[in-house]
Amino acid sequence: MLHKLKNQTPVLILCGGKGTRLGKLGKKSPKTLLLLNKKPILEYIIENLIKNNFHEIHISGYYKISKIHNYIKKFKNKNLKCHNDGNISILQRIRKNLIKTRSDLLVCYGDEIANINYKKMIKKHYLSKKLVTMTTLKIKSNFGFLERKKNKYKFIEKPELGNCNIGFMLFSYRNEKLIGNYKSLPNYINKICNNNSLNQYLHKGKHITINNIEDLIKAKREINKI
Repeated sequence: MLHKLKNQTPVLILCGGKGTRLGKLGKKSPKTLLLLNKKPILEYIIENLIKNNFHEIHISGYYKISKIHNYIKKFKNKNLKCHNDGNISILQRIRKNLIKTRSDLLVCYGDEIANINYKKMIKKHYLSKKLVTMTTLKIKSNFGFLERKKNKYKFIEKPELGNCNIGFMLFSYRNEKLIGNYKSLPNYINKICNNNSLNQYLHKGKHITINNIEDLIKAKREINKI
């Protein structure tokens, strides 16, 4: 099997969603082409990947894919490719592109922007020898919680809720055969968690996600901080 060098890891950007939570905006354009201060979300993602020396970038889409294909022509980069992978699940998109690249694969969501330290993430992945490395962010509540233990109450001010997946994952090529007929990414991730085959990379920098109109408005304020 052909495996690329660690510093030549191909990238897959997932852009297959319909953006239904964005209302009229989602009907006019793929979510990843919505503007943040006059520049599409996708452009921030691609520029950051190129800045971090990723040379082979694949975009997997379906909904309004022709608009994405036409947009990336501006980069004039033969190593930036857009594929219509059909109306399939995220997990099957990942498997399809593992087969296509025949390599370990960095997977990014087309609606997530973060200043990931990719060198550290990739190094941690290879040292772990796990099937998947998931990048996470500690999430804290904006509210205080009242907990009851036995007959006593305890108040916790803005507790940590856990580590949230922020959409940057490194998949070993070995996953290609193991994914099989799993229907969803959560089902597959739970499976490899049970087998102790998941590695975590904790991101401590900036992060933006765009799921709805409120997220889009917030992202326009926050994007210059990344």
